[in-house]
This record gives sequence, structure tokens and C-alpha cells, in this order.
Amino acid sequence: MEVIKQMTYLLFIKRLYELHTAKEKKANRLGRPIESPIFPEGTNPESKDSRAYEILRWSKFKNTDANTMFEIVSDEVLAKPERE
Repeated sequence: MEVIKQMTYLLFIKRLYELHTAKEKKANRLGRPIESPIFPEGTNPESKDSRAYEILRWSKFKNTDANTMFEIVSDEVLAKPERE
């Protein structure tokens, strides 16, 4: 069951990348900024290491080692927002 859950997360991350890439291509064709980008520019100030949002893109994420992948998914993708 755990493996299926992990595969689902990976497929979800890949799909987000595909959607963002399509938005980028459209914006480039039209010469406009990306509408509702999935991956913002810059770094995530809430992450442990102030990781760049770019690492969440499939093209970068797929080349990271397993431990880093696990940290990214557990700390940034599945992180629960702090309640006040």
C-alpha cells in the first residue's frame, strides 16, 4: 500500500510539471507572463533549507537522490500549514 501511495505522489508531481510547462509554452507564444503559475519563482522561505521552488519541477526532482526526494515530498509537498 505504501508503494502505491508513493507512486501516486510521484505521478502527481509529474502531472503538475506538465501543466506548468504547458502554461509556460503558452505564455511564451503569446509574449505574456504565465497565468497562475504552479511553481513560483524564487525560494520557499518556509522550507528547511530555503529550497528553490524550481526543485519541485519534475525535470529537476527526478534527478535527485532518494533521501532528498523523500525530504522534499514530506517537508514541502505534504507539509501541513501551521495553525495560529
